[in-house]
Amino acid sequence: MKIKSLLLVAAAFAISVAASAQETNKDENDKRIYGPYETNAFGDNWFINANIGLNISMDGGFANLLRVGAFNYGAGLTVDLAAGKWFTPCFGARLGWAGWGTGNAGGNSQFVGFPGVWGFNYVHADVLWNISHQFAGYKELRRANVVPYFTSGMVFGRKLGTNDRIRMGLGLGAGVMVQIRCSDLISFVPDVRFIGFNGEIADVKGIAGQFSATVGVQFNLPRSNWTRKATTVAAYTAAVADAEAARDAAKVSEQKAVAAKEAADAKADKLAKENEELRKKLAEVKAIRVVDLGENPVAAYFEIGQTKLSDKEMAHLKYNVKTAIAGNQDVKLILTGSADKFGGSNKRNRQLAQKRADYVINLLVKEFGLSVDNFEVVTTVVDGTSPLSRAVIISK
Repeated sequence: MKIKSLLLVAAAFAISVAASAQETNKDENDKRIYGPYETNAFGDNWFINANIGLNISMDGGFANLLRVGAFNYGAGLTVDLAAGKWFTPCFGARLGWAGWGTGNAGGNSQFVGFPGVWGFNYVHADVLWNISHQFAGYKELRRANVVPYFTSGMVFGRKLGTNDRIRMGLGLGAGVMVQIRCSDLISFVPDVRFIGFNGEIADVKGIAGQFSATVGVQFNLPRSNWTRKATTVAAYTAAVADAEAARDAAKVSEQKAVAAKEAADAKADKLAKENEELRKKLAEVKAIRVVDLGENPVAAYFEIGQTKLSDKEMAHLKYNVKTAIAGNQDVKLILTGSADKFGGSNKRNRQLAQKRADYVINLLVKEFGLSVDNFEVVTTVVDGTSPLSRAVIISK
């Protein structure tokens, strides 16, 4: 009866601790948060259990349980080792080995017990359900979690100290453990479990069973917590928003670059056209020669913006003026200096026309010995950009 009392006290302790530790995980609005959560990687949320305790093994006389003492039993030591993984905060699985031994009832006729002393091995797989996370929401720092589980596996048994054959059969059952958190890596774990198996394994008829109560330690391997999917979704949404913003910015930059290229191309086209026009005008200037002598005036043509004649134009001017005056040093000449509006302001253009006229006067005075009194100067600014608008016209 002492064993029964011990098991009842252990179970009551586990249930009371679990009941007092049902912490909840709440948001800023004081509402419980249940998930969902990310699917964890293969190496996440693994654990190892190591438990030791007592067992009571019973033979197949379950039909007589209503009659006190009308069943056979044996008590012994149980050791349970397992390793498992949580796939979600609520559901996991583990693989383990449990070993136990039972002794007889010492010849008492009322409690015959299993004949002799037996040793058993139970290789099992368990499906775990964390009802604390399921109903109270996941919380990493919760003090205690209640975890019912379903267990199945193979039971191997043989009478110790004999060469009797090893007998085996299927074992099925259920249990509940309480994970009492000590630190991030270690938890204290009480565990109670019952399994049923073929009584022939224990050399009895019918269905035999074993009830065990153990305590032990659970070692949580690193990376044993969870990331709420809502957090991941928010991070993903933010990343997508950043990517879209970067894409839009790149698109705007591309549009600006295209517009800048088009503007540069248009400017280049405009400059090319202007250069072509200037080239044609320059060709026209080079093609024009000084007009005939006699009553026709003599023209000296200047390059755009220039106040000095090219060597070629100077030679033409000297020849034509020399022929025009024909040794008459007293000839009166009218010099009309001109400039076009293309080069700048009206004031500047008049100054340019005057400089051209002065340049021609100085040239004629120097070359032909004429007096400045022989010249009458007129300056004008004309519309258009023909060569005549950049000339000094000499007439009688």
